[in-house]
Amino acid sequence: MSMGSDEKISLKLVEVLKEIGLSEQTVLKMRNTYILSETLDNIPSKILNTGEKTYMFGSNTEGTTTCGLESDVDTLLCIKFYNVMQHTSEFKLNMLQNLMMINSEASPGYCFLQIAGYDDSVILSNPINTYKDKAGRTLLKNTMNNYAAGMVGLKGMDVHGPSLASNAYLGYRAEDTVTAFPCTSWPKVAQSWLSAPSKGQWPSGELKKVCANKKCFVVPVASRGSKYRDLEWRISFSLAERYLMFSLNITQIRCYVLMKMILKSYLNLEGDFLSSYMCKTVLFHCVENEDPNIWQEQNQIKCLNYCCKKLKEFVRDRNCPHFILRENNLMLHRFSTNDGTKILSKLENILSNTCEILLSIKIDDLGNRLKQKLNKVYRPINGQYPSAAMESECRLLIEIASTVSDAHKMLLSHATPNTMFKTLFALLGYCKHSNCFKKTAGYYLASLFCTSTAMTIASSHICLEKQVSREALFWIKAGLNSDVASSRLKLASALYSSGHAQEVNKVLDDTANLYAKGFFKVQPMCNCDSYPYLCRSIEFDVCEIQIQNVIAFCVRFLPYEINCIPKELRYEMFRTTKGDQPYRRVDGYWMDWAAVDSYPFLYFLYYKTFGCLQLREYQLQTLNYLHLQATEMYTLNLAHRETALNLVGQLMEQENRVTTAFQCYLQSLKIRDRNNAAKWHICRLLAELIAGY
Repeated sequence: MSMGSDEKISLKLVEVLKEIGLSEQTVLKMRNTYILSETLDNIPSKILNTGEKTYMFGSNTEGTTTCGLESDVDTLLCIKFYNVMQHTSEFKLNMLQNLMMINSEASPGYCFLQIAGYDDSVILSNPINTYKDKAGRTLLKNTMNNYAAGMVGLKGMDVHGPSLASNAYLGYRAEDTVTAFPCTSWPKVAQSWLSAPSKGQWPSGELKKVCANKKCFVVPVASRGSKYRDLEWRISFSLAERYLMFSLNITQIRCYVLMKMILKSYLNLEGDFLSSYMCKTVLFHCVENEDPNIWQEQNQIKCLNYCCKKLKEFVRDRNCPHFILRENNLMLHRFSTNDGTKILSKLENILSNTCEILLSIKIDDLGNRLKQKLNKVYRPINGQYPSAAMESECRLLIEIASTVSDAHKMLLSHATPNTMFKTLFALLGYCKHSNCFKKTAGYYLASLFCTSTAMTIASSHICLEKQVSREALFWIKAGLNSDVASSRLKLASALYSSGHAQEVNKVLDDTANLYAKGFFKVQPMCNCDSYPYLCRSIEFDVCEIQIQNVIAFCVRFLPYEINCIPKELRYEMFRTTKGDQPYRRVDGYWMDWAAVDSYPFLYFLYYKTFGCLQLREYQLQTLNYLHLQATEMYTLNLAHRETALNLVGQLMEQENRVTTAFQCYLQSLKIRDRNNAAKWHICRLLAELIAGY
């Protein structure tokens, strides 16, 4: 029997969706990436006992997005020193107690939080965050979002409803961070869903048991149109919903992505009447009610239409029931009767002309790609499409490396010579964990921290004995393969500082060879500050060690490592004057360190080493190359370009090329006009010139 038209189109559509990153393999990689990132985020919090835990939710973690959809990174910051109880028997010592109140005045899916266990001084010290009701109970306002965020170091972020939104810095996706409190147990209104038999085969009893073991949260936001807009808290089942999404097959996942594309391209052009969360809820209801055998690739169009019919039904009734708390209407106060009529008309058009609507979608060039698959007259501008799936995978690798860099920076910010080994051994403990994500995360961070610990030891020995001790060398070698370059360059720097030029040259050659093997694949990575990443084509497996082969982190030196640093780089530790301090970002503590990109630091060390070895010709060639790479803004992807320029400027001074040195310092100041050591260099150089006349 020949396939029908819808089946043929469905299979072509599936081919396109695979091309743009919606294959089973890529979805699994995306999920693994963000679970690993979540694990990496939480290791510093656990070791430093900061009182919060990070969860990553939404499209990226579910594997339900593409590059063209440009989904935000959704992060839930769970503040663990709050305890939300269903009843007083769940009271926990040494925590801030809140009793969940669900009554007829609270909107379905929402609650009030009654403060319990505080003394009056705590309540009086934060009157703006509390409210006394008619019964004399003290309720916690949801407007305490900024207050809670400040307690865990998220000051300076914009408040958007329940979210603290970071700016979309160049090279970084926008991030929505929701502060939330953990519930000790599921509220009674939700437990009926856990015990109720499923209508079909999904969700199974086993899946509901998994969901029951996942925490739920309260999020500081009221329902739309609520008369208690400052007091209601939304009950969130994001963890359970994440596992529901993980249980879906690839056809169901593709339905959800197509719905989001239609939403963005067609349904929501006149306003944000519908949300992607509604689309997810629609999908849940469809999977629960429809025959499980229909969710197959050849039925992709049919399955999409099932979802659109269900959405139409919800819009017609102006009621989209939350999947777990059915009394919670997600469409309440979302759109007017007139807007609802327009949405229904559009949904009718989608159901009547599904293929035409899909062909009109510009996101990820889906429509044009599908036209080509259906053998219609169409040719891509460049003859071939870029590999969207490969770009998606490259972004995943960057996500992992970026989180590693952030976690390493967080651990270093709290490090002291006395706590280095304690932190290192805690990280090594993760390396032995049975959970593959914790094991991989522990390996990444322990490798980097081995080098930082080794440099602290080496610095003290170089100061006293002018040698890198055996103990330091042991830990350096343990972390040598943390990435392509940074740990090797720290070893080279320590050896240079102790006067071992021949050994330095060997380490630099080894590092240069690693760059040469995959220069067009090596990704520079730095999270000290924001800068644009250039995605290069890289294939990888999330749960295998890949960073050591394709990522070059920036090189970070703490003040305790100062004797391992060439004198030219030490100035970077003193970049901040009293007047510059207010212009630092909240996470700008790295400005008290010496930080430099790996690639220019490699050639800086080559220049210094060639000088020691009296290889003058090589030394001049290296300086010219380094100068070119630092000054040409589009040659290298540098996060610390101003530092590279400051280093080049000092080398130019040593070559008596004073004018070129001045130009380097001035260009450095154009990049970063505050918190820049170039100011010291300019003042010093001018003083020397004046003294010479």
